Amino acid sequence: MNFVFEIVKDGTVSDWRYDSRENVLQNEHGAVAHVTSEKEVGPCGSDPKRMHIRISLGVACNNQCAYCSQNTVKGRVVRRATAYDAFASALVAYVRKHFPDKTGKIDISFWGGEPLLYMDDIRALTMSLRDLLGDEASFSVCTNGKLLKGETFKWLYDNDFCLAVSHDGPGQFIRDGGEDIFANGSEVLECFKIGLARENAPYRLNPVFHKHNPSMRAYLAHMSNLLGTATFQIGEASYLRAYDDKGALYVLTEDQAREDAFDLIDMLFDAPEPPFAHLTRLGALQWLSSLNRKDRKRCFVQGQDNFLPVDLAGNVWGCHNNVGDTRTCFGDASYRGNIFTGEHVILGFPKYKRWVNETCADCVMRWLCLGGCLYVDPRFHAINCKVAWYHKLPSLSCALHIASNGGRLRRIIRQPGA
Repeated sequence: MNFVFEIVKDGTVSDWRYDSRENVLQNEHGAVAHVTSEKEVGPCGSDPKRMHIRISLGVACNNQCAYCSQNTVKGRVVRRATAYDAFASALVAYVRKHFPDKTGKIDISFWGGEPLLYMDDIRALTMSLRDLLGDEASFSVCTNGKLLKGETFKWLYDNDFCLAVSHDGPGQFIRDGGEDIFANGSEVLECFKIGLARENAPYRLNPVFHKHNPSMRAYLAHMSNLLGTATFQIGEASYLRAYDDKGALYVLTEDQAREDAFDLIDMLFDAPEPPFAHLTRLGALQWLSSLNRKDRKRCFVQGQDNFLPVDLAGNVWGCHNNVGDTRTCFGDASYRGNIFTGEHVILGFPKYKRWVNETCADCVMRWLCLGGCLYVDPRFHAINCKVAWYHKLPSLSCALHIASNGGRLRRIIRQPGA
């Protein structure tokens, strides 16, 4: 199926047609195969040969967020390693054997639940992996921020950790109903400011947008005022998706999502470097790169060629959210192997493709939404499709801007899902 984008450049409007089945973007001169640098399309804009390991520590959390995708896994038991040194050695050996083409730094991130509840594990694993990898390893953690203070903050700061703090905006309306971690004068806010000022260990915000926090522009203004600077970065940003009936109550309405999406597009073009710009450009470059390679499988298995989610028992998964269980809600095995046995399973693309809603095959946004419909409950596919469409519209607009050498998206004829 074709989708037509009206692009305006130098006062002239032209039609660009995207064939979703052939994965080709065309104008009146034929197919566009925009050349992107390999280094531009890796995760977070880094070299795609760089290895990313995500260690799942457990599913315990000190929040009870109504919308959390991990509400579906909180009852799972994550088996634990007994010797950190043995775990670290097996992990490094596994990477060397199965990912031999990876070069440079190895990014190691710790995942929960709430990972800062597992600080003893983080300390021990960091020391063991640093002994083995030296400067080759870099470390990060994504946290809800409640414990980002005192000795915990000092240890992470002293050990050059990169941090991303999940935050729902002014008042933290649905994040466990507690006080906003970034309330004026809070210790967490002051610690975050210290980390934010450190260039070699950047601290980022991961905001979630929902019907009580619907505007990126308003959120950036609020945080700029609190932090005393507008130079902070957004590490991730997403519209809330429906993972269960309760969470579905907080999803943005279609009108709110549309308004915010076009507001973001205006901000992207009107401000030279808005905090979310690197994310938008990364999504744009990934889509343009997929046009060249026609390689879509990474959207479904999170880049098997450089992404390794592993739990403390050494089990390797297709996604860090599937730890502690060998099956997803779709019945397909997510298991990819074990670092101790050396088993390594390649998850075939057709195995995942068959679960995709048929309408996805006709959607230009499918390759930007990263196949999120494969993880959430199929009952909520329609509402999540609309959310993904508007959430990724700025990235698509940026991609069209690049592909057309400076044209700006005016409108889209036929909006899938929306």
